[in-house]
Amino acid sequence: MFRNTARFLDALFVIAGGLLVHWMRFSTPIALSDTERLLIAFNCVLVLLMFPGFGVYKP
Repeated sequence: MFRNTARFLDALFVIAGGLLVHWMRFSTPIALSDTERLLIAFNCVLVLLMFPGFGVYKP
C-alpha cells in the first residue's frame, strides 16, 4: 500500500511542480501549451518507470 501511495504522490508532485514552474515563469497558472502538457506527462511516466528500477520504494 505504501508503494502505491508513494508512486501516486510522486506523479502528483511532478504535475504540481510543472504547473508551479510554469506559473513562476509565465505568470499564467493553467494556460499550458500542448508541448508543455506532453512533457509533464512524459516526466510522470519516467518517474513511474524509473523510480522502482532504482529501488526508491524499497524499505
